[in-house]
Amino acid sequence: MIPLATAAAAVVLCAVFSGVRLAVFITYAVLCVLICVYRFVCAGLHRYTKKSVDHIVCSACFAALIVVIQMIKRVFFPYSGYGLYDLPELLCLILTAVFEGFAVTAPLDLDYYSFFSASSIKAGLTDNDFRVKLKSPLGITPFPEQITDAERSPVYLTDNVTLLKSVKVDGGHFYWTEDMSELLKLDDRLKDTQNYLTEEHALLNEAARIEETRRRTEEQNRLFDGIAESLKPQLDRIEEILNGLPEDEAEFCREMKYAGVLGAYVKRYSNLLLLSSAESIADSSELYLCINESFSYLRLLGAFCCSDIQSGIELPLSCQLLMYELFEAVIESAAPSVSAVFVTLKRDTRGITYYIEASSDNAAIDKSFYDRAKEAGFRIDSEHSDGCFFIVMSKEEAKL
Repeated sequence: MIPLATAAAAVVLCAVFSGVRLAVFITYAVLCVLICVYRFVCAGLHRYTKKSVDHIVCSACFAALIVVIQMIKRVFFPYSGYGLYDLPELLCLILTAVFEGFAVTAPLDLDYYSFFSASSIKAGLTDNDFRVKLKSPLGITPFPEQITDAERSPVYLTDNVTLLKSVKVDGGHFYWTEDMSELLKLDDRLKDTQNYLTEEHALLNEAARIEETRRRTEEQNRLFDGIAESLKPQLDRIEEILNGLPEDEAEFCREMKYAGVLGAYVKRYSNLLLLSSAESIADSSELYLCINESFSYLRLLGAFCCSDIQSGIELPLSCQLLMYELFEAVIESAAPSVSAVFVTLKRDTRGITYYIEASSDNAAIDKSFYDRAKEAGFRIDSEHSDGCFFIVMSKEEAKL
């Protein structure tokens, strides 16, 4: 019916716009017949191939019709005076093409059964009682419970790769399935990649931990080597004392007490070195603890010991190590005959003053202390007077 209606509309339009001119009327009558033939050919193709005619084919056929019209006019009406692009003909041709385009491309026949049988989708349509009314050849027939569940959220079928989806429509339910095998394979590959990356990350973390442990071990070994090198004279002297202890009880006690003085220095100096590896500045109370522990062993030798070290003075640990080394150098040189030792550390408006006094004619310090103190910004002055050794390590306020 649609091709006949389109042809009738073309004839009427032709008559209106052309004023019932015979040439144009006959031309468009032939056009209508060709359109009808074209529609029957399309219907036949659809019936035998089960495929819809593409709209590009439709356009090509109308272009061929235009050529046919021109040939008809030139053959039968060579002197009519009307060309192919006269206004009435052009308008009729455009309207006819529009109608035919809609008729060919739109599914106006409502043949859903043919649509489902020719479709490649995996879908189906049921009524309200879940009876399947339409189904594509590749579609399935799910259970009513599956359709109901799929309307709430997609569900996997028993093969675990087919995903069922469904929506409620007027008069029934529409369902379709999707093959998720490729996505599931991709998901498995992503999981494998994630596991690989997790293992790789764990290996990298373990390698970093081992490297950090190795670095700390090397640093500790380097630090312990430095401690051993710095304390080598005291350690050698302790070993010498322990390997050559006299049989005389008085001498034995004196040697052991002197070894205790050396041991206290080894312990406290090592602590200061370890502390300096983590911090650069510390309170003067660290120096106070070091000197007081050495005093506890000097008192066993019968020496009178006294200290006056202010707390709250922030000093670089390198300076405190130098001060403690200076103290130990005085004690070791004066130990055989020392009777009294006095140490002070104070800070005032003039600067920092570190003072050591030992009652011994044998007390002395190495010349290297003067150079080391100068590098640290301090000045060392020493003097022997009335059987005592005086040493002052100072730093002016302007240089602090």
